Amino acid sequence: MRTVLVIVALVLILGLIGWITFGTGDRPSMRLETDRVRHDTHEAVERGKDAIDGARGSLREELRDEEREEVPRKRQEFAPDDRP
Repeated sequence: MRTVLVIVALVLILGLIGWITFGTGDRPSMRLETDRVRHDTHEAVERGKDAIDGARGSLREELRDEEREEVPRKRQEFAPDDRP
């Protein structure tokens, strides 16, 4: 019974997002809109790539900023002591 409910829920969800259409008339039918599925999945992959690239760029900038702050400290720590 759970399997039937899961299948029905899946078909309804896919119908709501437009990946499955139902035809009426002499011969009722159910059609999988493969072009729409391809378009939506391609768009989702591109958005994912953009999000990863953005996160990668932010991380690189943050690491560069941290390195800039640490370099002067390291120089001061290892500078020779010129005090008399």
